[in-house]
Amino acid sequence: MPPVIYFFFSVSKFIVERKIDIKKGIGVFLGVFIGWVVRPDFIEASKLVYIQIVEHTILKTLGVPLTFGGEHQPLLWITLFRNFWLILLIFIFCFVLLLLVNFI
Repeated sequence: MPPVIYFFFSVSKFIVERKIDIKKGIGVFLGVFIGWVVRPDFIEASKLVYIQIVEHTILKTLGVPLTFGGEHQPLLWITLFRNFWLILLIFIFCFVLLLLVNFI
């Protein structure tokens, strides 16, 4: 994302001022590269990004039915109550408390 932001920044600066700041561009690309390299298993992480973005997009474009992605389906109410009951309880408690102090 930072290289995309830098690209549009550079294009707009070039249109307005007819000037490109190379040092900022080098800083952006070096920062992204160093951030990628210092993470654990950076080569495997790049393979995973390739599979998740490039291969997934190619397969969807070709119309191949994908047999995964159930986590992208809407959350069922029973799952909400089973997995997040404590958060819901805290939310309800805070809501009732706000009602009692006439905040809402």
